[in-house]
Amino acid sequence: MLIYLMGVVLKNSPEWLYNGTALYYALSLDQMVKPFGGWLLNFPVLLKYLTFGTLAVEFIAPILFIIPYKNAICKFIGLLLLISLHVGIELTLHVGLFSFICISALIGLLPAPYINIIETKVYRLFNHSPAISSNNFEYLGVLQSKMIGILGASFVAYILIWNLNTIPSTPELIPTKAKFPANVLRLDQRWGMFAPRVTKTDGWYIFEALLDNGKYVDLFNNKDIRDLDYSNNKPDYLFKHYKNARWRKYLEGVLKRSSEEEYENIGLVFINSWLEFNDHEIVGFRLIYNHEYSLPAGYSTSSNKHILYIKDLNSNL
Repeated sequence: MLIYLMGVVLKNSPEWLYNGTALYYALSLDQMVKPFGGWLLNFPVLLKYLTFGTLAVEFIAPILFIIPYKNAICKFIGLLLLISLHVGIELTLHVGLFSFICISALIGLLPAPYINIIETKVYRLFNHSPAISSNNFEYLGVLQSKMIGILGASFVAYILIWNLNTIPSTPELIPTKAKFPANVLRLDQRWGMFAPRVTKTDGWYIFEALLDNGKYVDLFNNKDIRDLDYSNNKPDYLFKHYKNARWRKYLEGVLKRSSEEEYENIGLVFINSWLEFNDHEIVGFRLIYNHEYSLPAGYSTSSNKHILYIKDLNSNL
């Protein structure tokens, strides 16, 4: 629940709090959006209310878990709200296993009365009597250890402070020497999805190679570039331009690091991979990134071509 509350704290930009345009810009990220999400861009007013609704769910649902009056019902309503939030994310955006992991964890928080009902119905379905009740679950002795509880609470507190430290103008809450556990145990988690604001920069890569037969090929997906204007035309469904979500995330990091050496290394990887499985030689190579900037609803965007790396083996390129 702390993850959702921290998400509300970190989402402090005008797009979330005042303009209500955060979801519009999130669904404008062609690298992540699904067809249904792209269709929702036609309804900017609806997306405005959904933006404020997202903040409301992330704030209200955790509070429902600690309301003492009819706690089981309040918890159940909170779970439905959060699961609905993740279903919406999964329907509109490519976020890997994020939504499935969160929903699985939330199901584990079902109140005992509801678990009993589900358990009874499942056993009746298979003509068996319940052998145990969820109220009778016994934790393993090792989980009862106070030391483990203290350690877990310490990790959560550390991550909370780490996240608070990402808020602009916040003083340094974790000294440099105290950041060692974060690097070793990967406690450097950031719980603010699309926070404090949604990025408005987008784009796609072209691994453009000139072959010895005069043809151009995009080495990233082995597409024949019959027209050099290919590198200016955005693919219809940009996420499919990437092999998988890990490639998309890695190449996003490559662009952020903006390392000439890394551009060269990744270019050589694709060049060597092509040469290993194809007969034609590569006589020239360019790593191109077509940069787009998301504009408000009603405005059309255009891309700018940036040549990140050139391996010039032939003057024709």
